[in-house]
Amino acid sequence: YPSPLKGEGAIKETAFSQFGNQSSLTQIVLSSLLSLLIIFTLIKGNLFSGFITTNLFHRDEIVVGSKYPQGAVKFLKETKMPGNMFNPLDWGGYLMWYLYPDYKVFIDGRGLREDVVVQASKIMAAVKNDIGGIPEWKAYIDHYNVSIIVTYSVEHFTGRLIPLISAIFNDPQWNLIFADNISIIFAKDIPENREILQRFSIPKEQIWHEVISEAQLKSQGFFAKNVRVNFLITIGDAFLSLRDYQRAMDIYARAWQMAPENQMVRSRLQFLNSIFR
Repeated sequence: YPSPLKGEGAIKETAFSQFGNQSSLTQIVLSSLLSLLIIFTLIKGNLFSGFITTNLFHRDEIVVGSKYPQGAVKFLKETKMPGNMFNPLDWGGYLMWYLYPDYKVFIDGRGLREDVVVQASKIMAAVKNDIGGIPEWKAYIDHYNVSIIVTYSVEHFTGRLIPLISAIFNDPQWNLIFADNISIIFAKDIPENREILQRFSIPKEQIWHEVISEAQLKSQGFFAKNVRVNFLITIGDAFLSLRDYQRAMDIYARAWQMAPENQMVRSRLQFLNSIFR
């Protein structure tokens, strides 16, 4: 398997160092302001009415709706935990706006480097191809020395669980330290994070409660109407992970009423029926 981690120098310049130089700060600010101006224009057209309002001159006065990790930003600002951060592409601009220079984002919506865009997508998808004896997603995490992961748990447009969530849940190196129905923060179990972990660690099973809350919230969104059955499957799967079989059955039954031909729903109902016999 040809390693995608060739070219040490080139790769180290992708995820974090592109935001480390003061010469790039002007580009970052201008790009962020342009993005906000576009969003503001969309709001005026009522496409995202009620989603975000902006004051383009004072970043602390931007008021954002339920799609961005305000709580996670507040947590990181207050704890000032050290380390490199991984984030989803669509949160990069928001996190950069509020956390730079204390934290440098892994990626943002500009997608400045194609290789980093690919790597970030493979991390989110928890791609398991073997690289040096470990899964590919974890190889990138280790390569960039990531010790903080800020993410959501449910995909906005598909209603499906982010595969990285299951991978992290099953990885003893990672601990849940923050969850607020919109965002999740994981911290790696390393000496630098020991104090943070002692103060803020949450039982990992809480992840599935987060998934349920997040899926319920997102299923009410404008773009969710055509994939609501997927949100129900995700919620049912979370109850299944919590071994709450009756609630899982109830949710899958609702999904079956919406999409009786859906094979994922039918297979889950068959599995639960075998348990209750």
